[in-house]
Amino acid sequence: DGSEVQRAVFDFPWPFDDRWSLHRAVKYPSTCTLSWEREDGTLTGNTGSWTLYESEDGKSTLLYYRVFFDPGLPLVPESLIQYGMKKEAPGIVTHLRRFLTNPTAEFQATSSEMNGSCAVERKI
Repeated sequence: DGSEVQRAVFDFPWPFDDRWSLHRAVKYPSTCTLSWEREDGTLTGNTGSWTLYESEDGKSTLLYYRVFFDPGLPLVPESLIQYGMKKEAPGIVTHLRRFLTNPTAEFQATSSEMNGSCAVERKI
């Protein structure tokens, strides 16, 4: 089906443990879209997509990023989660730029016992 299983690790501040998500990613080259959906992990929710649109003049690209993210941490207010997402968004764009210019530098495939597949580990 063209999908691959990926593992993302999220570095959470003290006193929280880091969180991880095993998700299935699907690429749609005809629409320049990558979407993913959580399958397992310590995160309760990690679902979203990226879609790239070329500008009318062809000199820039618009990124449409949609995500549902729930760290699965009790007693963490929604406002703190939203703050964290706003703080991380610029880094996500930076990682995407690096990946698009050099795909092997940001994402390293490692053998894994998870579902008998090769997982892609990325530290965000």
